[in-house]
Amino acid sequence: MKRIRDAELKNLSGFGCAGRAKELIEVKRRTELAGVIEELNKKKIPWRVLGKGFNLLISGRGYQGAVILLRGEFESIKLDGSFLRAGAGADLQRTVQKAAENSLSGLEFLAGIPGTVGGALKGNSGSKNDWIGSAVERVEVFINGAFRFMDKGSINFSYRRCDIQPDGIIVSCEFKLKRGNETDIIKKIHKLKKEKRKRQPIQYKSCGCVFKNPKGFSAGKIIDSAGMSGFSQGDARVSEKHANFIINMGNASPEDIWKLIKRIKDTVRRKKGIELELEIDLMGDGFE
Repeated sequence: MKRIRDAELKNLSGFGCAGRAKELIEVKRRTELAGVIEELNKKKIPWRVLGKGFNLLISGRGYQGAVILLRGEFESIKLDGSFLRAGAGADLQRTVQKAAENSLSGLEFLAGIPGTVGGALKGNSGSKNDWIGSAVERVEVFINGAFRFMDKGSINFSYRRCDIQPDGIIVSCEFKLKRGNETDIIKKIHKLKKEKRKRQPIQYKSCGCVFKNPKGFSAGKIIDSAGMSGFSQGDARVSEKHANFIINMGNASPEDIWKLIKRIKDTVRRKKGIELELEIDLMGDGFE
C-alpha cells in the first residue's frame, strides 16, 4: 500500500488539470481496501475511489479527503471458458484486447474508450446502441464492510449509470462473452477505433462527451447548432470536430472548463429551450 499526503490529482482527470487531495492511497489487496475504508470512516474523513478520471472534472480547489486507487490484484484479468473476470482497476482497453486475443466476442463496442473497468461500469459506458452493462454476469462490490457479489438481475443499468449504492465500491466484474473468430473480432475493434479517430478530437486531453444526449437528440448537434463550436474559455475549447467534447488546448484550468460548461448550458437553454444534463462527474468544491 502506498500513501501520499497533499497529492497532485491532475493526472487523475482526463482534462489534465485539477487541484490536490488531502491524501492519495493506492491499495493492492482486498484486505488493504477493507482496512483503509474502516480507518477513514472511523476518522470521518471523506473518501472517493477513482479510476483514470476520463469522466471526471476535479475542482481547482482540490478534494478535502482521501482518494483511493485500486492497483495490484484489482488490475487482474482472468479467463474461465467464455467468462472474463476483470478487476475494477484493470485498464478497459487491455480488457477488450485480452478478450479478442482469446477469441471472445462481446466487448468490441468498448474499443477506444479510455479508463478502467470499474469506471466504465459506474458510468455504464458504451456506444449509441451497446452498453457495458449488457455484457455483465455479476459484479463484486465492497459494501458495509464486506465483499459480496451482485448478479446482473440485481443491478439496474441505465443510460450512463448503474445503481450500485453510493458507498458501494466496485471491486471486480465477470463478463459473459461468446466464442468468435479472433481475426474478425480484432478487425471490428480496429474499425471502431478508426471511426472514433475520425469523429472525436482524441489528440487533445478531454473527458469525452460532457453532456448526456437528450432523448431522441444528439447533445453535440444541439451545442453546434447553438453556435458554440469553437467557443473558448481560456485554454478550454468546445471542439469543432465534436461539439460535446471540451478539450484542453494546453493550459486550461478546472475553472476555465467549468465556466465553459455553464456558458454552454446557458446558451443552449436560451437558444434551444433545452436543459442539458452533465454526463461527466464533478469532484471537489467550487461548482456553483
